[in-house]
Amino acid sequence: MGDRLESVHRIAWQLSGRRLSRRKKSGRVEIYVCHRCDNKRCVRLSHLFTGTNRDNAIDAMKKMRHQYGENNGRAILREEKVMEMRNIYQKLAVARKEYARLKKQWVSVVRSSGVRNCTAHEIGKMKLWKYIGL
Repeated sequence: MGDRLESVHRIAWQLSGRRLSRRKKSGRVEIYVCHRCDNKRCVRLSHLFTGTNRDNAIDAMKKMRHQYGENNGRAILREEKVMEMRNIYQKLAVARKEYARLKKQWVSVVRSSGVRNCTAHEIGKMKLWKYIGL
């Protein structure tokens, strides 16, 4: 509480007698008061939980509240390009006879997309842009 402006849910947490700081070997870690209900104005203690910045980010991703895919301001790719890359990647994994033609097609798509080859492979393996299925 002190001199800085505090959010009402953080004040509610502190007034309930709960702590907001954890100590680590490297120093103090800032603790966030996060919402299960995702209502910033909510002060019901059963709707609140504490966590680190990472915990808060993971919670947002699980609830699909973060900017992902094309909605991310730094996105290079569009969903259509991701689908095209995945389609070719899947075919490459099983095609023996058409491998040379598919490999050329893969290289062409990756180059035109503007992403690095390792990023394209991560997309093909469904490690990036996971929410887009085939």
